[in-house]
Amino acid sequence: MKRFFIPAALALIILAACKGNQVAAPTFEQEILRYDSLIDAVYNDTTTSDDRKDALYRSILDEMYGSHPSDSIGLYAFKQLMIDFWDIEESESQMEKAAPLISQSIDLQRRLQAKKNAVNQAPGKQFYDLTGPDAIDGHDLTISQFYGQGKRIIVDFWASWCSPCRKEISSHLLDLASDPDYTIVGIAVWEESVEDTRKAIGELGISWPVIYTGGRENSPSLKYGVTGIPTLFVLDENGTVLGTGHSISSILESID
Repeated sequence: MKRFFIPAALALIILAACKGNQVAAPTFEQEILRYDSLIDAVYNDTTTSDDRKDALYRSILDEMYGSHPSDSIGLYAFKQLMIDFWDIEESESQMEKAAPLISQSIDLQRRLQAKKNAVNQAPGKQFYDLTGPDAIDGHDLTISQFYGQGKRIIVDFWASWCSPCRKEISSHLLDLASDPDYTIVGIAVWEESVEDTRKAIGELGISWPVIYTGGRENSPSLKYGVTGIPTLFVLDENGTVLGTGHSISSILESID
């Protein structure tokens, strides 16, 4: 299912997009909240299939961008369309045609590069190795140190402030942590303070190692094609990518 990032980031997006926004602030806030209410209604409807929800979600984003092609609301919609629906070619094509506010967005340019990088971390590719400090004790951890143990490896890109990340951990990863066929390694990204990561580890009962990578500046997430969190990779025992996505249950289902 799409739409893994909007709810947790909505307030941040509103604050960031209002700066230099071409729509008066009250109108912008009212419009963005109206669209978000429409999207919430779609995903809270228990009678609609996931595929239908995704189709309705896309139609809302298309309408947002079509109605606001050159202001911050359009930027908001463009970003979600790029993350959830457009491939590299479509993203590039849309960027070329977009208004300056969108085509010159550094954030969107980084996201487009991330989509290109994701091709090299698709199933069948070797997972890029990563070394960083353990969020608890500060000692260096390396992803490849978990290879060769006869287990699948789950790599979870997450952050303490990300509600969907916390839900994925509490609802699914905690159960898999006791499965002898899996090893889990967390990658804490877009986190300004290691103390926030440590606090979340305690609150969620995380028992697996977590590599802390700092804030958004120079984050390794771009290298792996990660544009939204949670993003999870399942590797074989030698580090070959078997599957990737935003829900571990969906990834494992597609693999098996």
